[in-house]
Formats: sequence, structure tokens, C-alpha cells
Amino acid sequence: MHSLITNLDYNTPYLKIFILPYIAWYPYLFLSFIFLCISDRIAYYVTITSYNVCLIVSNIIFFYYQTTVPRPMNNIVSWVYQHDLPFDCFPSIHVIGCYLVMKGVFHSQIKQRKARLLLYLVGATIIVSTLFVKQHVLFDVIGGLLIVEVVFLIISTIYRRIGICKFKRHLHQCKINF
Repeated sequence: MHSLITNLDYNTPYLKIFILPYIAWYPYLFLSFIFLCISDRIAYYVTITSYNVCLIVSNIIFFYYQTTVPRPMNNIVSWVYQHDLPFDCFPSIHVIGCYLVMKGVFHSQIKQRKARLLLYLVGATIIVSTLFVKQHVLFDVIGGLLIVEVVFLIISTIYRRIGICKFKRHLHQCKINF
């Protein structure tokens, strides 16, 4: 096992209240994917494809480079700690899921400002929560962000090249020939 912990991670406070957004990741991801699918099918396809590729990349990393995070024990978060073991932390899957939703929404045709803002705020809160409940360290977050950037760029380029969508700043509506 490797540890990627830095002095900044040691100085990051442990805030048990952030276990709530950390746990909220599960419904956030599920509901966000449904929202994207209903609101902008192309953005959904690019985002869900990117998510699956990110999971494959992450699991390859987990296999070859196992990491761990030392965690404080507390009764309130002990359930999470029992079910989410401190192994295979780099990159953070929580960060990958949230950041992909945020990128998918950013590149979508979704016009509802309140919905967009809510998805950004909840996603950012979940990402920060991974540090405050000591589930991840800074490099786990950075790794997740970088993997999303690379994979999302590759997947969106592939979708554009096969003619499914025109990709500039936003995904534009186009026909899917599936």
C-alpha cells in the first residue's frame, strides 16, 4: 500500500458533518444521470460513456498502484468506514462521478440555471467532503479531476468524429443513429 498524504492533508480538519454530502453522492449520481438523460440525451451519452471509461481506468490503477488513507474513527462515520474501506483511494471515484456530472451539465443544452447551479454546488460539496471526512487526500482528488478531463476530452472527440454531435463549448443537439 502507498500513502499519498501530504502536510496539507494532515492540516485539513476532520469535519464529521461532511459525511452527509459524502453519502449523498449515491443519490446525486443516480438522479443527475437521470436528469441529464431526460434533459440532454447527447450530454448524457458522453457523460455516462466517460464515467464507464473512468471506472475502467481507475480499476486498472487500483490493481497496479494500491493506496490507502489513514482515517480517524468516530461512531457517526464508522458505518461508512466499514463499507468503504481505506484502500484503492487514488483516484477518488466520488470525485470522478461528481466532476463528470458537472462537466456533462456544463456542456449540455440544459437552460435551467437553478438546476445547473444546484448540481454544481452539490457536486463541489461532495468533492470537498471526501477530504473533510478523511476518505481521500488531495492527490486522490487531483487524480480524479485529471482522469475526468482526459477521458471526457477523448470521449467527446470520438462522439464528434463519428458524427454523433458537434462539440465546441456545449454539446449541440444532433441525431443519434443507434
